[in-house]
Amino acid sequence: VNVTKWDLGAIFSGEAILRMVISSFLCVIAALINMAGIETNAPQKTSLDLDKEFMSLGGANLVVGLLGGHPGHHVAAFTLPMKKDGGTTKVAPWTASIIWFLAFISAAPLSAIIPRFFFGGCFLQVGFGLARTFLWDNRGGLDRASICISLLTVVTAIFTDLNIACGVGFMLVAVNFVRLSMNVDVVRAVERADMRRAPKYRSQKEVDYLTLYGHKVMVLYLEGYLFWGTVDEITGAFEELIDGTDDDPETIFVDLRYVAGIELRDQHVQEARPPRGQRDRKSTRL
Repeated sequence: VNVTKWDLGAIFSGEAILRMVISSFLCVIAALINMAGIETNAPQKTSLDLDKEFMSLGGANLVVGLLGGHPGHHVAAFTLPMKKDGGTTKVAPWTASIIWFLAFISAAPLSAIIPRFFFGGCFLQVGFGLARTFLWDNRGGLDRASICISLLTVVTAIFTDLNIACGVGFMLVAVNFVRLSMNVDVVRAVERADMRRAPKYRSQKEVDYLTLYGHKVMVLYLEGYLFWGTVDEITGAFEELIDGTDDDPETIFVDLRYVAGIELRDQHVQEARPPRGQRDRKSTRL
């Protein structure tokens, strides 16, 4: 190996480093999506350990990179059709890996030996299995928006290329995710103070005070993750409580014991659930 002929400038240039960062980011995102898709469509007895999977993926990409190969990741397009066709053990992926490894180190002219129609048939089989798995077998578990996104992504890939289809798919999925997040019901319940059972004994004076003013105190229970997309739903809940009639409450308590987190502008507040004895005191008075 002649070290003097190495072009280190091409490796450590700004453009090359930027491409490495982009490639790493896309590899991580694609691996996460594929692992989630594999685990959802082909569940095993034990769930995937994502930390272990990512560590193995990182080590494999380091070795492949040192050998001059391209970065890789989990591929649902190969795994799920293989399982649909009866492959349930590790023999199939090990066989594919060994064949690829032997073809790599031998540099055999496979394209000149194996007919082109055989390679074409293999790709058609993989493509058919991918379309069958994601467009047909999963149609019962997808809503109308997800089915439309899948079809638009496939059509884009057919008439343009995979990179454009990937970008279109990511954009449509992000928009659909925002739509679904905005439609999540974050209002758990609404109760009147005098209708709620207390975990403590009340004195007669407290009972009389609650009877007199309890119907003017409301408790609004929220749950899930609160962010800008849930503002309209929370506002609607307040508008239903305060509608300008004589029975409008004078005090509204917002109970946040079931809230997983709150987004405040650029800050994300993640709250742990308090101890059982302290949950009744976790509320905000408006």
